[in-house]
Amino acid sequence: MDFYKNNYFQSKSFKELNKNIFNYEIIDLPANNFFIIRNKNNLEKKIIRFSKIELGTEFRGILEFIGQSVNLNSLNFENKFIKFLDDTQKIIKKIKPGIIIFRSFEVETDEQFLLISKLFKNYGYLCRPWNSLVIDINNLNKDLLISNYNTRREIKLITKLNIEIEEINNFNQYETFMNFFFKTMRHQNYPNKDKYFKLEAWNNLSLNHNFFILKIDGIPYSIFSVRIYKDRAYWCMVGRIRNFKYSLHAYAIDFLFDYLKKKNVSFLDLAGFNPKPRNKKEEGIKYFKQKFKGNIINQPSFILDNTFLIKNARSLINFFKKNKSFADEPIF
Repeated sequence: MDFYKNNYFQSKSFKELNKNIFNYEIIDLPANNFFIIRNKNNLEKKIIRFSKIELGTEFRGILEFIGQSVNLNSLNFENKFIKFLDDTQKIIKKIKPGIIIFRSFEVETDEQFLLISKLFKNYGYLCRPWNSLVIDINNLNKDLLISNYNTRREIKLITKLNIEIEEINNFNQYETFMNFFFKTMRHQNYPNKDKYFKLEAWNNLSLNHNFFILKIDGIPYSIFSVRIYKDRAYWCMVGRIRNFKYSLHAYAIDFLFDYLKKKNVSFLDLAGFNPKPRNKKEEGIKYFKQKFKGNIINQPSFILDNTFLIKNARSLINFFKKNKSFADEPIF
């Protein structure tokens, strides 16, 4: 798959979502790419928050690029990438952001990953390793895409239940979905939470997102969404409303294999996981996603911290921590 062309996060609709609905500043780049400037207004309004969640993630604003900034399959991509980093330095010098992030920089080969990491390091960036699992759903035998026997067994048992997957088709249903989503684990403090309930957000997201509520005996048990852009689908906005003895997430993914084939989408991206989990939750995410057969790619983020006080405070606190935090994460 061409990760450069199949990148929703450099699409027109994602740009408009951030500019017109989330009210973030956009810096346009060649080839229709763009930077997002997040949280810059907090400094202008002299509001500096020091909560556990926000400390160290908003000071002086965040300059963010998501995905490949240069097509790694193009000729002379290394020279193009060095030029891009040089141009980025000019932008940094002009707007003086506190944190610069190249998020989810997708790299297929280890050789490319080593080269890209070296180039970023030359400009002072730290690398946060991350992986993603991309499944080629054109495999004719769907069962072969699920490598774990117990997972296949659970999916068959769930199929025998009175189960329904309701697809969201209008704004009222979407509001119900979002209310469920923001009540599920780790989504209570989701960025721009209130703005997702605007009609404009639904109009934008529904261009590329399909939302689903999974019900058993008419009772909602879980939610999930799939983000479709060109030949790629991203599994996203997943939440468990009620506990269940079998894996409803695995059932949802199995459902998407058929759903996406009908829409002529070739690849399903199960989103990221930490190759070196820092806690039990990350261990569980990695274990679950590796139950499926796909191509594990490098999806690191490269982060430059241009703050002063917060950078030094983080450095001091990290000295005493086993799991050290990066500049876009809470210090504590």
